[in-house]
Amino acid sequence: MDLKEKIKAANDIKKKIVKMPEWDNIEIEVRSMSGYHRAMMFDTCINEKGNFSRAKSHPFFVFACSFDPQTGTRIFDETDLDWIGEKNAGALEKIVFPAMKLSGLAGIEEIEKN
Repeated sequence: MDLKEKIKAANDIKKKIVKMPEWDNIEIEVRSMSGYHRAMMFDTCINEKGNFSRAKSHPFFVFACSFDPQTGTRIFDETDLDWIGEKNAGALEKIVFPAMKLSGLAGIEEIEKN
């Protein structure tokens, strides 16, 4: 197997199960964000002034990194971003913070610096 095939075949997605007591004790599989979704997040979360929008980033992390642990399918799609942002902030952070860590992102403050 050549180097390109090894990279392609590597299972580099990190996962963590998160229990959500705020949402009827469901479990969500939080996964690291793909490179595609990370770029899409930056495109989505830059506001009119060219600054990174925290108000948009947390719902985006929830959308991009939340999977059904039973089926492996993504739970949310882009049309859910607005109502996700209206959910309990503490509940969202139970998904956002592990998603950031699994994705190799130190925090929103670090994202804003780069």
